[in-house]
Parts: sequence; structure tokens; C-alpha cells
Amino acid sequence: MTKKLNVRVRENNTDVLYGKLLMYAEQLHQDNKRRIRHGLISLFVIPFVLLVIMLLTDSSRIVFLLVWIFCMFIVAAFLIFIAYFDNQLQATLNELSRCELGEFDSLINVNVKRRPLRHELRRSDEEGGK
Repeated sequence: MTKKLNVRVRENNTDVLYGKLLMYAEQLHQDNKRRIRHGLISLFVIPFVLLVIMLLTDSSRIVFLLVWIFCMFIVAAFLIFIAYFDNQLQATLNELSRCELGEFDSLINVNVKRRPLRHELRRSDEEGGK
């Protein structure tokens, strides 16, 4: 009887840990949305700021063009990294929760028709049995 109580405690502890994991993942997802928003804003703000600085200082246009291009590459790499990180986070959470419906939202909504996992498992079992 004591062993059954220990199992229940472990299940409850696992549920608590899983809940904390989901809360942490949701917080990361919200932070990623905020980071994406700031990255997109910076795509518009950086050229404007560089243009104003160039006009006020009457400096070389080539230097500012190179700085602008470099900044755009940095911001684009940042946005790609955040989108990839969030996609991996959502994929990991969906795998952990074994959610076939994609319960967790992503930054980029892509409508892909997926077959349920049980059909894929049946097909792999049939191929393995031959």
C-alpha cells in the first residue's frame, strides 16, 4: 500500500513539473513574439536613423550603406534564429505532450495536412513485418 502512495506522489510531482514546463515554454513563446516584433520594428528604424545621421554629418555614403547592409544582415539573422528557436520549442512541446492537433501556437502558421501518428505507426509496423 505504501508503494501505491509513492507512485501517486510521483505522478503528482510529474504533473507539477509538466505544468511548470508548460508555463516556462509559454513564457518563452511570448518573449519570442515580443523579440520578433522588436526585430521587425528595427528593420524600419535602423535605416531611418542611419539616413538621418548621414544627412546631419555629411559623411561618406558608402560607409553608411555598408553599415546599413551589415545591420540588416544582423537583424535578419536574429529574426531567423528566434523563429527557428520557437519552432523547435513548439515541436518539442508537441512531441512531449503527444498532441497530434498542434495545441501550441507557433510564430508562423503553416497549414500542413498531417496524418495522425497512429496511421504512421501502423504503416511502419506493416512495412517492418514484411
